[in-house]
Amino acid sequence: MKRPIPILLGLAPACLAAAPAAADAAAAAGPAVDAGISVLRMLGGFIFVVALFLCAAWAVRRWQRGAGLPRRQTPRLRVIESRSLGPRHTLYVVAYDHCRFLVAASPGGLNLLSTLPEDPGASPPAPPPAASFTEALQQVLARS
Repeated sequence: MKRPIPILLGLAPACLAAAPAAADAAAAAGPAVDAGISVLRMLGGFIFVVALFLCAAWAVRRWQRGAGLPRRQTPRLRVIESRSLGPRHTLYVVAYDHCRFLVAASPGGLNLLSTLPEDPGASPPAPPPAASFTEALQQVLARS
């Protein structure tokens, strides 16, 4: 079995000798291609590729913003007010739809302190009437 590499190396001088002859034959066969047309074709292709890239970038940005989706006028979750209590402690009044919450932020995390009435001028909801121990026990036994 013959090795392919020596065969290819043996053909290389023949190919190198034939290359200048092929170039001379092509030059003699027809006029040289106008350099100005080649430059214009290259410039046109470059402009096309850049325009295609810009259109794709615009489409991606528009898609990421969700332009096709209907948008809400007001956000559902918002921070109404915040108050700093120290270097790393803060109180927040947070609203979500029609509910309001008092939240504390500290290095240990977030804590829900209380729910607030919907209207800032309204009074807090009244606590349920206090029931005696026997009434509460009867209610629990009735549920089971």
